[in-house]
Amino acid sequence: MGVGPVSMTLFDSVVELADAYLQLTVSSFEFPRDVPPSVHFIGALPIIPNQAPLPSWAHELDGSRKVVLVTQGTVANHDFGLLIAPTLAALANEPDLLVVVTAGGRPIDAIPDPIPSNARVASYLPFEWVLPKVDVFVTNGGYGSVNQAMSFGIPLVTAGLTEDKADVNTRVAWSGVGIDLATNKPTPQALREAIRTVLDKPNYRSRASLMADEFDGIDTRSEILGIISQVSPISDDGLRQGEAAANKTLRRKRVVHATLLAEAARSFDYHSAVSQKPP
Repeated sequence: MGVGPVSMTLFDSVVELADAYLQLTVSSFEFPRDVPPSVHFIGALPIIPNQAPLPSWAHELDGSRKVVLVTQGTVANHDFGLLIAPTLAALANEPDLLVVVTAGGRPIDAIPDPIPSNARVASYLPFEWVLPKVDVFVTNGGYGSVNQAMSFGIPLVTAGLTEDKADVNTRVAWSGVGIDLATNKPTPQALREAIRTVLDKPNYRSRASLMADEFDGIDTRSEILGIISQVSPISDDGLRQGEAAANKTLRRKRVVHATLLAEAARSFDYHSAVSQKPP
């Protein structure tokens, strides 16, 4: 199209040529470097509540035992033998710990080996409920869940090398909020030692608490709107009008969605009446 090559590498251009680049973390989780002025650290997005129901064993998280939450996220979770299974094996004989597993939407019977008596498993868990109760977060290093854990002041044990996880987990160790095992398949012994170290040494929780204070100091929604207003000619009135239009569109989609559901229900009733069984 005659525009010529970009003046830098492709990945750098995404950040440096943008008028504003919004990074969902805090500055203390980024290595010291010459950060382009386009970059804004905006904290963590609020967790949308009630995306998953409480598990039947919710009452067991009553503070009587330390809680270890383990997950492989929703991307690199095709093989639970990488992290979830060895974590369950590592802590199976630790009666003072309650190990909570979220399978990232996959069925819980995909987890190999028997579930130990001190473990509780769910396909999904509501993070807004469980994170305040967690003492250690064991993860392969998904960027979103790591930042959510830090925003609650939870120290981490990480083990993952796929996607962006090696970079994320290196930052966990460098920032002092946890231990990075720097492998894709940690042994139960390595996991047990790392989890006990993070539980027993207060410096990890102290550093995670300081990180949480930094997250608390950022009003993410206001930051986003403020940055947009700085780089866009849209006035505050325009932003409010745009927000109102978006809400109106959302309501219209809900109406259409509800109409489609009603049509489907009527169709189901008709076919049921004809065949005496669901189509």
